[in-house]
Amino acid sequence: MKSILFCVLINFTVHCFGQSDTTKVLKDKARLGFAIGGVAAETTEGLDTYTYITIQKGKNYFGVGPVYTILNTGGMSNHNFNTLGLEYKRTPFLNAPRFDLFFFTQVLLFQRRSYYYSYGSTKPDTYTSRYILMTLGYGAKLKVTDRFYLNSYFGIGYFKGSTEYGPNYLNGKGTYEDFTSSFNLGFGFKF
Repeated sequence: MKSILFCVLINFTVHCFGQSDTTKVLKDKARLGFAIGGVAAETTEGLDTYTYITIQKGKNYFGVGPVYTILNTGGMSNHNFNTLGLEYKRTPFLNAPRFDLFFFTQVLLFQRRSYYYSYGSTKPDTYTSRYILMTLGYGAKLKVTDRFYLNSYFGIGYFKGSTEYGPNYLNGKGTYEDFTSSFNLGFGFKF
């Protein structure tokens, strides 16, 4: 009787260890979410905030959404802008309980139109800028809960833009490009 009970216990133990890991199945499932944060880059015209819709599957994370300027350092007012942000993150170590490190790439596409009054002019001039900002970098994510997280990341990249202004006081065009750096801080939620 003891030998039969021992064999059943050994067989039960072997079968329990042979089961598939259910947490791995959950991590491979695509999860929708959203992310909100701020981007400070040295070559843009202020502090920009983003609101992304996100998809995370395994170690890969994609985000897309609009980007808004909340702090304008260019001195212009009445912004009309069409801005799009794209983001990809890759987490090399997915099984960390609270803290994840990741690589990221971010592309911000801007088109802004501002209206301003030149000195001595009664008609507003228009200032239109279009630029693309591409950065690569490294960041950290702090998991507050299973679904809510905080993240921060720093990147370096390339910036290319063009401006048009006028027509009342000054008329002109210009193009520029430069290396840039950016710092992002935000939070997100996974459904």
